[in-house]
Amino acid sequence: MTLQVLKKYDRYITWISEPDEGQTDAINKGLKRATGEIVAYLNSDDIYEPGTLNRIAEMFLRYETIAMIYGDVTHIDTNSRIIEHHKTGKVNLGKYLLAGEFYLPQPSVFFRKNVIDSVGYFDKTLHLAMDYDYWLKILLKFKTCYVPETFSCARIYPNAKSSALDYRYFDEMLSIYTRIFANNPRLEPLRKNVFGYVYFSGALTFLRRRYFHKAVKNFKIALKYDLRYLVHPYLYWELVQFIIGEKNARKLRPCVKKMVNFLVTIPNYNIIN
Repeated sequence: MTLQVLKKYDRYITWISEPDEGQTDAINKGLKRATGEIVAYLNSDDIYEPGTLNRIAEMFLRYETIAMIYGDVTHIDTNSRIIEHHKTGKVNLGKYLLAGEFYLPQPSVFFRKNVIDSVGYFDKTLHLAMDYDYWLKILLKFKTCYVPETFSCARIYPNAKSSALDYRYFDEMLSIYTRIFANNPRLEPLRKNVFGYVYFSGALTFLRRRYFHKAVKNFKIALKYDLRYLVHPYLYWELVQFIIGEKNARKLRPCVKKMVNFLVTIPNYNIIN
C-alpha cells in the first residue's frame, strides 16, 4: 500500500525502498540522502497537520540560532479517531532525564541538518530509544524552541513496537544514561535521581509484564538510590492497575494522573539553554 501511494508522487518526491538493518538504520539512510537545511522523519502511519512544513520553515528563518523546534501532537487510533491532544510544553531537563516524565513527540520534532556534523547520526545499537537519545544530545548542546502548536498526528497501536517491547527500554536507557553522564560532568548533581528513577521505572515495567524476579531486583537497586520509592505514588498505582486490570485502570488514569502530578514535584534544573 505504501509503495503504491509513493509511486503516485514520483514527480514531486524522492523515495527509496530497500532492505535495511532496522528502523534506526533506515532513519540514518534518509538523513544521509537529505539535501535540505531542515530535517525530520515521519513513521509510515503518522501524518503532518496541514501547513506544518511552511510554519517550521518560517520559524527556522526567524530564529537563526535555534537548532531544534518541537511542538504538540495529536494521538489518533487506527481509524484516525482522536485519542488525545498532547501539549508538550517547554523542555524540563530534570523531567526529560527521568524518561517518561517529559515527552518530546518524535513526529513534531524538526532540526537543522548541520546538527549532524556535531552529534553524528542516530545510534544504530538502539532500537527503541534512539529518538530519545538523539533529542537529549541536541538539548544538551544546542538552543531549542517549543512552539505551542500541533504539528502532527501520531497513530497509536496497542501492539506497537514500543508498547510490546517496553521492558526492553530498560537496558537501552541504562546505556544512554551511562554515556550521557560520562560525557557531561555538569549533569553529576542529577545522577542519583536519574539512575534511581530508571531502576524504579524498570521495576514497574517488569511488574506490569509479570517478570516478578526482575521487578524485585530492580526495585531493590532503586531503593539504594532513594528509600522514598517505597512511598512513591507510581508504585501504588501500578499495584492497583495490576489488581483491577489495565482496561479498568485506563478509565481511571486521567484522574490519577492529575493527583500524581500534584503529589510528585520534579525540579526544573536550569543547566541548558
